[in-house]
Amino acid sequence: SYVRPASLFPPCSTDEQCALLQRMRDAYDQGDYEASIRAAEKLMKIFPNCPYLYMYRGMCYGQTDRYDEALIDFTKALSLDNASDAGKTYWLGHNRQLILGDIQLVHHMKGARDRAIAEMKGAEASVQTSGSGTETATGRRAKSTGTGRRSTTTRAKKPGSSTGSQAKTTDRSESRTTGKKAPRTRRRESGKDQP
Repeated sequence: SYVRPASLFPPCSTDEQCALLQRMRDAYDQGDYEASIRAAEKLMKIFPNCPYLYMYRGMCYGQTDRYDEALIDFTKALSLDNASDAGKTYWLGHNRQLILGDIQLVHHMKGARDRAIAEMKGAEASVQTSGSGTETATGRRAKSTGTGRRSTTTRAKKPGSSTGSQAKTTDRSESRTTGKKAPRTRRRESGKDQP
């Protein structure tokens, strides 16, 4: 008896089946992954053991960041190597190596996405629990000193000294008598604790 040679593609026997197969390929090439998935799923109802269809749908899932579904389809495609539909045996051939490469790529992409999500959640939690502060014009939170004053520090060389320096701190607070902001200056030695 005649034995059909193994092939990767489904044995399309009608124009409708051939059109669905072509639509699946064309939609993928055009970046319309949802249309490619729909065509593959229609063909899977006719050819449930065709690894090529699972491979294609897995590639579409990978392109749309549906990594878990992609891994399932790639694994299914590998398991269907040498399976049969309507007397036709499927053979992945070199596509087996491509699918294994796609599985590694999907694992990498899934890990990168999961790490990015975890970092974003950590950053959001950090902002929410960063303590007291006020929102600045740039959207960053500024910590409050608790005194209602803003403090700036500048370094100045100590007169008469070639190595020593002083820190000059200027506090701006409202003057109790005039209601206007008045600069007040204190001097302290750098590197020494001040009371």
